Amino acid sequence: MISVIVLVVVIYFASSLITAKQNNVVEINKLIRKSYKYSGLNPSIHNEFIENIKMALEYKTNIILSKKLMNRSLINLDEIALSSVSGDTNILEDIDTVISDLKTNFNELYSNLQAESE
Repeated sequence: MISVIVLVVVIYFASSLITAKQNNVVEINKLIRKSYKYSGLNPSIHNEFIENIKMALEYKTNIILSKKLMNRSLINLDEIALSSVSGDTNILEDIDTVISDLKTNFNELYSNLQAESE
């Protein structure tokens, strides 16, 4: 009887870890889609951003490499903000919000992956 209860508790915690990891990836993908409205400001840098962020997600189990790619993609997104018209602060604020949300979601994803591997 006790073994059944322990088994149920272990399955519950394992499924909650998987759900949290998937939620971060879903949120990151939403933020990537949100960035497409800024692709017209500098299309080549936006393409670099997309490639770097997708590789960061693809190599998320290699946390060091993924962090480097994530940082490159955020630098690309920041360059897009610098390409905007100097008086348009709404775009700068929106891009800055996307950058901070991406950092937060990636850090949560890395924390979940490290906790899972330990």
